[in-house]
Amino acid sequence: MLKKLLKYDLKSLFKSIIPLFLFSIISLAIFLFTKLFDNYSIFNIISGIFNLLFIVSLLAILFASFFISIKRFYQNVLKDEGYLTNTLPVKKSSIVLSKLLSSAILMIVSALVCFLLTWASDFNNYDFSSLFEEIYPGFYGYTMALIVCAVIFFQTLALISAFYSSLSIGYSFNNHKNKKSILAGIVTYILMQVITIASIVLLLYSFDVAVVYTETTDLESIKLAVYILLLAMGLNIFYTIVNYLISTKMLDKKLNLE
Repeated sequence: MLKKLLKYDLKSLFKSIIPLFLFSIISLAIFLFTKLFDNYSIFNIISGIFNLLFIVSLLAILFASFFISIKRFYQNVLKDEGYLTNTLPVKKSSIVLSKLLSSAILMIVSALVCFLLTWASDFNNYDFSSLFEEIYPGFYGYTMALIVCAVIFFQTLALISAFYSSLSIGYSFNNHKNKKSILAGIVTYILMQVITIASIVLLLYSFDVAVVYTETTDLESIKLAVYILLLAMGLNIFYTIVNYLISTKMLDKKLNLE
């Protein structure tokens, strides 16, 4: 049943995001075409306009993939569609898991689309191997880039799961559901930040206070940065699991649809 839910959720999510993909591709195509005639001022103007539209569309894809995931959960589980969703012969854990997995897939695909389109927009001049090279040369540059991407991915997933749990908590009450969802979201976010900051401070002290406050070698700096990023990634995975469990519990025992 999870496979069917996931297929249905993915179809709904990508139905909303594909128009943005197409708009980005069209904007890029027109931008690259007008670049062929950059000796003409009118084409330079058109090129500048579509270059701006292309950049805005990439940002829109990233933001939309985040908000569409939350909107999907809200409408499909808590609003009018919730009556059908919550009467399906499937566990609430499967419903929430399907939403999280589909959101994760949407984010990965959106990030890959943005990456490929960015590369295509300036493929003759852009060298992705230089990413992080100036700070972390050689092998460490690639490693840090991958770790940072993973941290961003899991942090975004943790935020989405926090919205899920906050909405689930808010909709467990009889009235003022949206206000209580917002309050639950604020409390959840503050708790996540406090735990994260406290954990990083503890890591710094356990690593070696002298390393943090005095001059260090490049290897020590890289090692500390990796530890902090891995800690952040681990915490975000933990937050996602906790929020998933809270959402499942609230939907299974205390959901109160109007």
